[in-house]
Amino acid sequence: EQTRLLRRCLRVAGKLQRHRIDPANTVTAGDWRSRVDVAVGVPAWRPTLDLARLGLESEPSQALFDEVAERFRLVHSRHYMDGIDYATWSAGRSENPR
Repeated sequence: EQTRLLRRCLRVAGKLQRHRIDPANTVTAGDWRSRVDVAVGVPAWRPTLDLARLGLESEPSQALFDEVAERFRLVHSRHYMDGIDYATWSAGRSENPR
């Protein structure tokens, strides 16, 4: 699963590279996330969201939770799990083991 997602990330990176090579697309307004959105759109964030989710499932941490929450917001334009924090998520996870 992880390899498949990494291949998707590489395809998106190739699209981003081809976009940036074109001199007409070298506008630097906004932060790098805005430029990715202009170049390849929301689909660029989906494979990285899926990779972060895999990591969060296998080795939960505050940092991975924050990555998932940020990427989820970029993909879905809303808060991850209605905005709960890591402590609440982690407590609920330990109460309901898989």
